[in-house]
Amino acid sequence: YNTDSHYGTVVDNKEFLDIEDDAAHANMGDKWRMPTGNEYVELLNHCTWTWASQNGINGYIVKSKTNGNSMFLPAAGWKYKTGSESVSKWGFYWLNSLTTSISPANAYYWKFYSEPYKYQYDHHDYTGRYYGMTIRAVYAEFAIITFNANGGEGEMPAQKMAIGESQALMSNAFTRAGYNFTGWNTAPDGSGTAYAEHQIINPQQNLTLYAQWKREPVVVT
Repeated sequence: YNTDSHYGTVVDNKEFLDIEDDAAHANMGDKWRMPTGNEYVELLNHCTWTWASQNGINGYIVKSKTNGNSMFLPAAGWKYKTGSESVSKWGFYWLNSLTTSISPANAYYWKFYSEPYKYQYDHHDYTGRYYGMTIRAVYAEFAIITFNANGGEGEMPAQKMAIGESQALMSNAFTRAGYNFTGWNTAPDGSGTAYAEHQIINPQQNLTLYAQWKREPVVVT
């Protein structure tokens, strides 16, 4: 993942992890993934948070105001090299979003400690992706985004996205001699829904996106 040519020749501008690189999906498989920042905000807005201790570690009992279901989020701190920090004091939880406007070496995470923050955005922060933090896996259906060259050449893998989760489309890898790539469309002739390269979408079902091309102007000398 890279958003800056300073860090490498391949710049993909992705804002979210591909599902195959998602730690929850890699370890638990099937339909599991890491949460978005908005999903943590939902917990904040629609649950009660009670600081407690379970199995010798502090954390929050998070209980739904709607159906009464609850879970325990441990304040497990974080790991760096061979050590652990802030165990039973802070909870650090990775999100699936990257810091595209800051550095590709970082990613966003969500944090808490024994006293609730005053504002929602106080929970959000970012740091180097080499830190070991807790993963709160969430379960979701997936949509498959298939890319069609539509007269162009090359290959692109399908992109797997969690349904209802906002993610950026991957970079176009197709080429067409004498034409410039202008974006994607759900119809080959451009009569359907248009999408820009790297556009953030919120898929509800499988999609096939067709590359759209514009002929290069002829230069008369």
